[in-house]
Amino acid sequence: MGGNDPCISDCGDPAPTLSSSGPLATLMEVRMSDTANDFNLIVTSIPSVGYTRPDPNWKVNLSNRNYHIMAFCTGGQAQYMIDSKQYSVKKGDVLFFPKGKLHAGVSHPTDPWSFYVILFDTSFTDDYSERLIHSLDYVIPKTNFSELLPLFQDIYHEWIAKKTGYLLRCRCRIMEIFCLLLRNMDFPERNSRHSEAIDSVLNFMAENYKENYTIDQLCHLVGYSPSHFQFVFKKVTGKTAIQCQNEIKINKARDLLQYRSCNVTEAALHVGFNDIYYFSKLFKKTTGYNPSDFLKDS
Repeated sequence: MGGNDPCISDCGDPAPTLSSSGPLATLMEVRMSDTANDFNLIVTSIPSVGYTRPDPNWKVNLSNRNYHIMAFCTGGQAQYMIDSKQYSVKKGDVLFFPKGKLHAGVSHPTDPWSFYVILFDTSFTDDYSERLIHSLDYVIPKTNFSELLPLFQDIYHEWIAKKTGYLLRCRCRIMEIFCLLLRNMDFPERNSRHSEAIDSVLNFMAENYKENYTIDQLCHLVGYSPSHFQFVFKKVTGKTAIQCQNEIKINKARDLLQYRSCNVTEAALHVGFNDIYYFSKLFKKTTGYNPSDFLKDS
C-alpha cells in the first residue's frame, strides 16, 4: 500500500506419563487428526505492521507475492477494485489479500479511511486449512469491532515497542483474529446483539461441567424466555444448548481418560453422568471412539 498496505488431573493422583507407542499412542495420533475439520495455521513471519491516518490522497495498486496482507478499517471509507469487482470499505471491515492477489484502492475524498495493516506469512498443517483461508472474502464486512480493534491495536503497539517476545505475541494475536473471522463466517449470528449473552452461557456451562442444567435454568441466566433462548442459541452456535452442554462434558471426560486420571465410570460420574451406558453411547457419538479405547494401552 502507499506506505502501508493493507492440561491437570481432576480425579486423583497426577496422571502418569503417556507411552510413546502402542494402541493409545496410535489413538492419540488419530485424535490429533480430528483437527482436519478445524482451522490450523501457524504465522511464520511478520515483516511489517503499520497504521495509516486519514489521507484523502491515499491510493494503492499492487500485489504482494511474498506475504498475505490484512487490514482493519478503524474509520472513514475507501473503495477497492478486486477481480473487476468494486468493494466499499467502511469502519469495522477487515480486508484480506492472500499472496499475489492484485488489488487497487482509493480513499474516500471527503471521508478518508484510517486503518491498521499487517503483512505476514503462514504455514498450514493440512490442506483443509489452506483451502479455508482462501475461502475468506477479500472484504469482510460487519465484523465485531469491539473484539477486533483491541487485537489490531495490540499488534501495532507490540510492533512499535518491540519488547521481549513481541513477535510471539503478534503471531498469537493474528491467529486470534483468524479465529474470530472464521467463527463469524460459520455463524454470522455471532455478530448479533445476542452473542455476548450466549457466550456467557457457554462459559457458565464450561465452568460448571459437573452440573446438568435444564433449558429453563439456562435461559434464566440471560433473561430470555425458553423458546427465544433456544432459537437464539441455535442461531449463534449452530447447535442446541443441550448438545453444547453434552459436548463440554464429553470433551472433559475424554481429557481425563486420555491422561489416565480416571477409569470410565469415574470419568462419567465426574462430569455428571450417572448412567454409564448412556455416557458411553454419547461418548462414541461425539468422539467416534469408545471411552475404554483410551485405556487399552496400560
